Amino acid sequence: MRAVIARSGLRISELDDLKEQNDAIAEIVRDFENARLAGSVVSKPVVELVSTVEQRIGERERFEKFRRIPTGMMPLDVDLRGGLGEGELGIVYAAYNVGKSFFLSQLAINAAAAGKRALYITLELSGLEVLGRMESCITGIPSEDLSRRAPELIEASKGLMRAYSDRLYVLDFPTGSIDVRTVNAIVKRFECTFGKLDLLLLDAADNLHVKNSDAIRLELKSIYTELRATAQENSIGLWTVSQVNRQGLDVEVVRGIYSAESIDKLFIADVVLSLNQSQSEYPSRLRVWVEKNRRSKKWLMRACRCDFSTGRINMVPGDNIVIDPAQQAAVMDALMAVRA
Repeated sequence: MRAVIARSGLRISELDDLKEQNDAIAEIVRDFENARLAGSVVSKPVVELVSTVEQRIGERERFEKFRRIPTGMMPLDVDLRGGLGEGELGIVYAAYNVGKSFFLSQLAINAAAAGKRALYITLELSGLEVLGRMESCITGIPSEDLSRRAPELIEASKGLMRAYSDRLYVLDFPTGSIDVRTVNAIVKRFECTFGKLDLLLLDAADNLHVKNSDAIRLELKSIYTELRATAQENSIGLWTVSQVNRQGLDVEVVRGIYSAESIDKLFIADVVLSLNQSQSEYPSRLRVWVEKNRRSKKWLMRACRCDFSTGRINMVPGDNIVIDPAQQAAVMDALMAVRA
């Protein structure tokens, strides 16, 4: 790096033409970037397979024990072998008005109940509405009754809700007003102020700022790639939600092919879930389909009970249900009939 600085000063001092100086400055900037990247690569130790086995056993045990952020939905945590890992990106996608934001709120509350610190960033709802949903979910007071039952809520803040103190935080921004770099900066500023962040919930990545709307698919791929890098850089779990395309609005089970705009986002993520709800299931039942799971089996279906007046979503206990997508409708009809 010092050599680059020395050469840079000498190079510019020898040039009189302004254009040549500008070209030289641009080349110097590239040299600095290459030097920075080279330094980053060199600083990473090369790991030999056989001699480091014992060391990796200890690291793996610590990772399995401490570096999972549970969903709080036991069957799903079994599927994910403990929850979403630090440095991992999870995507929850569904048609509109199925409950994606409620699902994110439930994940945040469950993580906080497990002693993790969660930050919910919303680009769709107001922060007041998200906080109200969390209050309803924790206390059981329907969201439309929060104002009328204010004394109960105040009492709960002194008792029941104290278990979530210093664990749940909410930020709201207008749609399209921030980008991934801003999200990364928010995480770093948050940790300087409140301490280590464990889980970030972003509602929704598709609403982050897009530089070129004419190339939305490429932009979204870049957004999700940078989000995963943000999770890795800050050692946090990151859940976000996404929409489906028009073909996915009326299907029984939302699959990856119905992802809106760019299917590349599903290739980038570590865990991909879809929320499914037919007209007959609304409003009290919901199905969670495990579309992608790096750590264990995929193509698993989980049944949930939900109460959107309080925002509570509870997964029905049971064994893994591995389903052939071709037989999806018949199997789920039988499953929900038994558990009704």
